[in-house]
Amino acid sequence: MSVETTPHKEKPHVTLLRKGSNSRMALKEKIVQIYEAFFQGEDPSRGNANFWDEMFLLKVNTGFIENEIDKLSGEGLVNLKENFNLLFYKAVENLRYDNHIRTVNALQTLCALIRGIFKKSCGSYGFDTINLLVGFDAADSVMQN
Repeated sequence: MSVETTPHKEKPHVTLLRKGSNSRMALKEKIVQIYEAFFQGEDPSRGNANFWDEMFLLKVNTGFIENEIDKLSGEGLVNLKENFNLLFYKAVENLRYDNHIRTVNALQTLCALIRGIFKKSCGSYGFDTINLLVGFDAADSVMQN
């Protein structure tokens, strides 16, 4: 009795890329898109009542914040002062909530802002870190909170 075996056929290779595409597009984290808007001088919270509630539920990308601050010139830092003040204020405000995710993300945001701006102010710029982060007018009340 003889048994015939048939050769195994290879399965065709399936590609996940679109036809004609040589590489995949990298997806950006939602938080990075938000940070980019801030660093472009925009206020992504404008017109979105739930923005701040949702933002501090997103995982913080401290490296991105610090790198973007590091890229800024002295004039760029000053031009974004209002955005830094707003982000700092909202992070401090979120420290009050009982939601641990928001608290941790707010603290990490504060640390990234302080570290990034402090490094720049200690360099050749000599900017006042408190003014860039909080603003002189609001410093007392924000820090008391």
